[in-house]
Amino acid sequence: MSTGVPILVYHSVDDSGCLISVSPHFFRRQMYYLHENGYRTVSLPEALKYVKTSERKRLQDEKLIVITFDDGYQTVYTQALPVLEQCSFNATVFLAAGLCGREIRWKYRRDVSPKYRMLTWDEVKLMGNRGIDFGAHTLTHRRLTDLSLDAAREEIWQSKLLIEHMLGRSVDTFAFPFGMTNDSLKSIVRGAFRAACTASPGFLRAESDPYQLPRLSLGGYVVRLVPSHLFLRRFPHLYVGWKRLVAMIKEPKVKYAIED
Repeated sequence: MSTGVPILVYHSVDDSGCLISVSPHFFRRQMYYLHENGYRTVSLPEALKYVKTSERKRLQDEKLIVITFDDGYQTVYTQALPVLEQCSFNATVFLAAGLCGREIRWKYRRDVSPKYRMLTWDEVKLMGNRGIDFGAHTLTHRRLTDLSLDAAREEIWQSKLLIEHMLGRSVDTFAFPFGMTNDSLKSIVRGAFRAACTASPGFLRAESDPYQLPRLSLGGYVVRLVPSHLFLRRFPHLYVGWKRLVAMIKEPKVKYAIED
């Protein structure tokens, strides 16, 4: 059994069948399984502290998990939050802060996604009052590795400042759009946050880089395929999502968000 803590990543919870969506049915099934089998959610800072201070045997025996959502879709409020509350789970939502309250579609190389309604700031505040944490995911979800360092710094810092202004609390965690980063971007993020997530598959361990944390995707969108043995070894029941993942060999070429 792995001695790391899994960080799960979701995007939207809906029945569209889009690459970034997981159906409400599958989401409920996954959360209920974790709850019924004694898993306990912790925040990213708590998980980082735990893996660095716990003995190997204790880490093996504990059933800890981190749940995250990227982008800030309204379905996290309408579909995911009631299930999380039923299971007494918390989660972190990484907001593309400049898209809050908008209706968007993602522009791909040859297509566009279905329309998505993003969380409003009122919904974000309600969720914050109900135990959900929020991290930054840039202002407009642009691919940071394609930007100048000045433009990337603006996307990173302004998202943090906007969320802090709207919520009146510090924002200490970050997720890289598309999971893509490099040393220069990590240096910027290190000056603003305590931890940052990528989309690389794996478990959070004591030796993990706090600014390049791996995550496991149980929804449709993955930057890299999560090896099936990661599910089979630690989460056999969650293998139900694997059939959806095996068909997605290549990263969807998302260019930018367009507002309707």
